[in-house]
Amino acid sequence: MNSSTTCPYCFQKAFDGTSCHACGYHKVPRLKDALHPFTILHDRYRLGVPLGMGGFGISYMAYDTRLQKRVVIKEYFPKFLKLNREELASMPIEAVTTYNHGKMRFKEEAELLTKLRTYHFEHIISAYDAFDENQNSYYVMDLVEGYSLKELSKSYHLSEKTLIEILVKVAKDLSTIHKELHILHRDISPDNILVDAHMRPVLIDFGSAKILDGKQGFSVVLKKHYAPLEQYSKTKLEGPYSDVYALAATAYYLLTGHYVQEATMRAMNDTQENVRAYNPKVSEQTDRAIMHALEMKIENRTPNMDVFIAELTGHEIKPYVLVGHHKYIVTTQGLSVGRHEDNEIIFKEPAISKHHFEIMFDQATRLFTITDFSKNGTFVNGHLLSHQSVSVKAGAVINIPGILEEIRCEVNDE
Repeated sequence: MNSSTTCPYCFQKAFDGTSCHACGYHKVPRLKDALHPFTILHDRYRLGVPLGMGGFGISYMAYDTRLQKRVVIKEYFPKFLKLNREELASMPIEAVTTYNHGKMRFKEEAELLTKLRTYHFEHIISAYDAFDENQNSYYVMDLVEGYSLKELSKSYHLSEKTLIEILVKVAKDLSTIHKELHILHRDISPDNILVDAHMRPVLIDFGSAKILDGKQGFSVVLKKHYAPLEQYSKTKLEGPYSDVYALAATAYYLLTGHYVQEATMRAMNDTQENVRAYNPKVSEQTDRAIMHALEMKIENRTPNMDVFIAELTGHEIKPYVLVGHHKYIVTTQGLSVGRHEDNEIIFKEPAISKHHFEIMFDQATRLFTITDFSKNGTFVNGHLLSHQSVSVKAGAVINIPGILEEIRCEVNDE
């Protein structure tokens, strides 16, 4: 491939040294510390122009000579160390630990994106190759040609209907990531959702993602106006509701042109206006769904993406409980659990009462109500219930004394 006439953006032989007659690319000053265009990596990838530089790396347009298509390659380059490429080669000893920690996080992101590939998500970015070369790390992603929602909103009016359709597509894939992979994105914003020419949205940038393991202690990584309060703390437990908040804040910005008040400020003096205060054309249903998802207190907020989708679209959600790998639908008549054969869920252990407890679901409030009728009681989210009722959100865990299996309350909008 003749680099003198090859465009470093589209890789067509239509470059005159200043501009490309095929794609319209115009040469710009080279990004400091970026690798030179047409550098070959991994005996396969030909680098093009740099697309941008973040705190952890440089992204490049590139050409996969094996698959003969354009791709995006991300290179680990810790901008936060404030060292240039030459200085990184002989960095001071005090920077080595920070450099290596950042590199480990970069490789974890690459591993995560490669894992996402196996799920064939349509609206979540993934990586199909990762490698080390020249004592550095890289990963390769499919190219999504388009604009971020933030860029798009500056030049194109996104109707409420179109925006909801876009966000629901992203939310459905996020729901799967939360439930099956137990991963939080933690950096959802209009900048990190790309939209192609067919209005297909793709969520990018999993550099802040974390595995949900029920433990506290996530690093404090956040984007002001989009991060919920719990993300500002190393000790508060994050969950799917944290990504829900960020996606709702994204919707808020795109519908109103105003940022959601920063969570730390809301904690001191919450003056957050609803969506319709800035854009009265937005439906009350959409306004309610977004403001519910932006509740400051976790216990008051939309619990997961399935409920958020249902509230945005007005669809009736389907409540169910999981017992091991078995799924039981909670009908309008409720779901009973006990030792007797007329229960929907039957346990034969002696510790179980004939009619141990009942589960109901309220479509209006999206809450499960558990009522105990038993001799030995029922634990709901770790609290003992004895001949009482309690209302809980999706994700609640029910345990029966003497039974190892837990019962988990869940919903979906399918």
